[in-house]
Amino acid sequence: MADKPPVSPEAYLEAIHSLANDGNPKAQHNLGAMYLNGQGVDPDPAKAVHWFKLAAKQGITHAQHNLGTLYLKGIGVEQDAKEAVRWFKMAAKQGDPRSQHTLGSLYFEGTGVEADLIQSYHWISRAIDGAPDAFKIQLEEMRQFVVEQMTQSERAKIDDSLSSEQSDFLQ
Repeated sequence: MADKPPVSPEAYLEAIHSLANDGNPKAQHNLGAMYLNGQGVDPDPAKAVHWFKLAAKQGITHAQHNLGTLYLKGIGVEQDAKEAVRWFKMAAKQGDPRSQHTLGSLYFEGTGVEADLIQSYHWISRAIDGAPDAFKIQLEEMRQFVVEQMTQSERAKIDDSLSSEQSDFLQ
């Protein structure tokens, strides 16, 4: 079997654009990443946001997480922490550990949401469940730090929640 000739960057970009325009969510996400990072195209954060939104609306968690990050930092869009939280929640509820970790931090800090140590604890706990082993120790330390900041009443709510579904506590 003969080797296929390499695809030119122009042909690759044209193919990705075609797939993205046809509604392929993975292609939309990839095109968003290309525009965000200037890979094969001039960097254009606004175009990145456009393509990430199309992919995110189709359930691509990486696109949802990326949008949360862009809104949080104000890259390609006006900075909006509440909108960032909305996108992070979409990804987190689908099991994305990066978004769960980020939500835990945002609830701890009160960024884009009212500070809530119980929510912080629960999102960090969910992140631990899905995180790569190399990251779990750091997340466990973070969760322990959150617990140390809690009042006795908040700790009791955490203890009570361990006997029920975590999703009951997650807003």
